[in-house]
Amino acid sequence: MQCPRCLNTDREYFYKGSRGWYCRKCISFGRVMLEEENEPVSLSPVSEGSEEYTLQYPLTKAQEKIAVRCAELIDSSDVLLHCVCGAGKTELVVMSIAKMLKEGKKVCFAIPRRQVVLELRERLAQYFPKAKVIAVCGGHTDVTDGDLIICTTHGV
Repeated sequence: MQCPRCLNTDREYFYKGSRGWYCRKCISFGRVMLEEENEPVSLSPVSEGSEEYTLQYPLTKAQEKIAVRCAELIDSSDVLLHCVCGAGKTELVVMSIAKMLKEGKKVCFAIPRRQVVLELRERLAQYFPKAKVIAVCGGHTDVTDGDLIICTTHGV
């Protein structure tokens, strides 16, 4: 038994309800019955030139150093930036986003608050004018396929 969404195989997370088996490990994203056939997801390729970006202002030497290091580490490990509000966290990861887009990979930028998702979508769309930058949050869009996806970290 395997969940078609989260690929969980731990039997302790499966429950048989009146409609059939479902996975409790990812239930917060909505119930998916194991017996239902799911159509494979078909995503569009990353837009040509989507990695090209322009920041509204230059990074400081310290920010540039951190941005380069993040882009170096992003392939081999997780990177956590712990900075105060207004320190330029978004700008620090722009180089890493560009690197992934250049490799033909889609990027998801997850944020806990809907209003920040909408604001950040506008800013990143300015930085990456050739990329399809979309916001995915409750009541905002039905489109979920883009080059750069900004979304909330919780269910609708």
